Amino acid sequence: MDVKDDKPIVNESAKELMSANNFLLDIEDVKELTDTEIIARADAQAWSSETEELISIARVSHEIEPKKGTYPVTFSTSAGTSVTVNMIVKDQNRVESKEYGEEIFAEDFFKKVDEIQDSVALETDLKIWANAQAWDLDEDIPVEITTVDYDFDPENIVPGKYEVTFKTTGYEYKVHTTDSAEVDSMVGLSFNPEDIHIMSKDTYS
Repeated sequence: MDVKDDKPIVNESAKELMSANNFLLDIEDVKELTDTEIIARADAQAWSSETEELISIARVSHEIEPKKGTYPVTFSTSAGTSVTVNMIVKDQNRVESKEYGEEIFAEDFFKKVDEIQDSVALETDLKIWANAQAWDLDEDIPVEITTVDYDFDPENIVPGKYEVTFKTTGYEYKVHTTDSAEVDSMVGLSFNPEDIHIMSKDTYS
């Protein structure tokens, strides 16, 4: 995550403000890219400096190609207020786990300091901003991302680069035993093949 503290562009004559973020895109997604999606990915916004009402973005100008590189994108209102940011095209950030039969995907992303501080559900927002997804490779079904790790204090964050890690639970094992042990003690478990029974997750209430 790349956090910046850029100020909005000011068009005093039109009494408009405008802002947008740099953003990243996978090569595979370039061909199906629309202006609406570009606006959403850049979080491009224009608003009145007097009423703070949102103003429509009239034009999106770019020459993006389906190959790795950095491409300028310009957003403009009908009154001529404009802001230019960079769209960075790169390979997909995917990690495959053959052990768990899962694949997980996330994108690098750019945010402003106040967007982080204003978030009321940061872990959920981080997943959305990074477009984080995971799925089962055998059944091709979504897998829940259960953990979001980050090493910054949202309330006191400053501009910079931060690592955000998304994780799935992987396999869950339930062990039933009549043995007892002290809390927090280390316990060794041994299983014979005939003792292992695999059940679907739906079996548990």
